[in-house]
Amino acid sequence: VTPDTKNTIYCLGVKVVNPTAYEIEKDMLLLIKNVNDEVITLKAQSNYDATVRDVHEANGYVWSDYSTIALYPISEEDIFKICQGVTKIRQEYKAGTFDKEYKKDKIGTVIKAEYAQIKSALKTEKSITDGF
Repeated sequence: VTPDTKNTIYCLGVKVVNPTAYEIEKDMLLLIKNVNDEVITLKAQSNYDATVRDVHEANGYVWSDYSTIALYPISEEDIFKICQGVTKIRQEYKAGTFDKEYKKDKIGTVIKAEYAQIKSALKTEKSITDGF
C-alpha cells in the first residue's frame, strides 16, 4: 500500500532454480494462460540476476545451481484470472524462453489462498513500531 495515495500494488514473485545463471531484464515478459485460455501478460519490474543457491559435490566433482526471483506487477483482475487455474506459462529470460505446461493446476489454488491472506492482512493498518 503506497503511503501517499493508499493504493494497493500487487506483484507476482516468480522463483526459478536452474543449473545455469538465469537473467531477466526489466520489461521481459511472463505469459500465463489460464483454464479459460485467457493469456495474462506481465512485465518484469526490474533487472534480476541469478545468485548461487547451492553448491553440490559428488565423487570430487563440484557444481552449483542458481536461483532467480523476479517480480511482476499484476492487477487484481489478472490475479482473479490466475485463481481460476493455470495451464501454461512462458517466461522470457536473457538466453531465450522457458515454457511449462500443467495438466493439473498447481498455481491458481496457491495464488487464491495467498491473495485471501493478503486481503485479510491489509484490513489492519500497521506501523513499523507495532510490537517493537
